[in-house]
Amino acid sequence: MNRRIASLLVRMCLLCFWLLKGSAAYAGEIVLTGVYNGKNIYIHNPINAGKSCITGIVLNGKVLPAPQSSAIDVDLSHLQMKDRVELRIIHSDDCRPKVINFTALVEKPDFQFAFSEVTAHSIEWVGKGENKESKYFVEVFRNNTWYTVATKQCTALNGNNKYSLPIVHEGNICKYRIKYYNMMTGESSYSRQMEFIPAAQKPVKKAILANKIEFTAETDYALLDNEYNVVLRGRGSIIDINNLKKGEYHLIFANQIEPLAKN
Repeated sequence: MNRRIASLLVRMCLLCFWLLKGSAAYAGEIVLTGVYNGKNIYIHNPINAGKSCITGIVLNGKVLPAPQSSAIDVDLSHLQMKDRVELRIIHSDDCRPKVINFTALVEKPDFQFAFSEVTAHSIEWVGKGENKESKYFVEVFRNNTWYTVATKQCTALNGNNKYSLPIVHEGNICKYRIKYYNMMTGESSYSRQMEFIPAAQKPVKKAILANKIEFTAETDYALLDNEYNVVLRGRGSIIDINNLKKGEYHLIFANQIEPLAKN
């Protein structure tokens, strides 16, 4: 009796093995992982002779209703921004669905302009958290419209990335801004608006004393460290640097960038 039972169990195991192997041969799976960026997932579901290619969709462990259409909109709007997402698309082995916007779940670094300034002959900026495939667009404001006058490919190195492009000013007061365009997500970020003012109207630096910097007139200013992080920003005719640590800095005022050392 024991031998008969053992033989029966072996046959049952072999049968289960071949059934599992056979079912695996007729099924495929696409797995998408990432974070919620405010966009749903769109899928093309081939239908042949009334049979759906997709046999099941599982979102974060929850089985969704079986698809009835060739165009599927997987609703993620119930999630919070940056929530983790795992989407499993189970399909027949003789077809393959297509995810239309497969980059929608890409986890994006938080990009920021660390610094931007226009000088008499150039426009300079520092970007942080870039995507390597992305670009910068230098724009000028003319006739109530922003026009692109130059482009720059991102280097996307870790930390702050500094850029400088030559520029020719037209008119008495010129307005500029820099657009960062993320090629992966299609989203744009903008620097602050910058104005170039002719030299005749500019305040100039009058003196640098032990604990203060003086200008001939009130002006917007900023002090940056060697990594182009802003350590001091304001407006006035005097900058108090008494609490500033010793070291090398960049002084920005009236469309000028000058090195500054505090000993």
